[in-house]
Amino acid sequence: MIKQKASLKSISACLEGLMSSKRLDHSFRVADTAKQLAKHYALDEESVELSAMLHDISKELSLDDFDRYQIVLPGPIKELYAHFPKVAHAFSGPLLIKHFFEPLDQRVYDACMWHTTGKATMSDYESLMYVADYCEPHRKDRDVDYYLRVAKENLNQAVAEIAFASLRYLTESKAIIHPFSLQCYNGYLVHLN
Repeated sequence: MIKQKASLKSISACLEGLMSSKRLDHSFRVADTAKQLAKHYALDEESVELSAMLHDISKELSLDDFDRYQIVLPGPIKELYAHFPKVAHAFSGPLLIKHFFEPLDQRVYDACMWHTTGKATMSDYESLMYVADYCEPHRKDRDVDYYLRVAKENLNQAVAEIAFASLRYLTESKAIIHPFSLQCYNGYLVHLN
């Protein structure tokens, strides 16, 4: 397979074959939100936009799909599909991106990897993707305007508050919480205090 140069056009075409139109629309909204934040923080808007478009590339794929594409997932990522299926796509996504596209800036892969769980210390690009995914405009179960206001004042504060809200939701749902999510919350509380 010939790898494509990553552009909005090639990414959109690729994603149309990998995800539902609803998921693709979500990716466009995350990209719009991420670009706003990137402009505010003077970050590379192209890298941010590519990350946002690609962040859910493997969200709707199964382990069988990876086999079909002849992508060998490392054991720990396969285990995520068994124990943490809602976050597994974040860790398998960069492998799929590398499969379809020519090499990208490492920040793109890292932002995609940490957009769901976060981690104790994140770069501005990783934090921005974590926040943008949580705050895209069609998320009706949360006050996205509040979190975006916080993000524009203090990105680290927004990460801490989103991590807390996510943990509260997961706890109330009696869901298993990935250790990275806990480390994200704890790390950002320590960082802010």
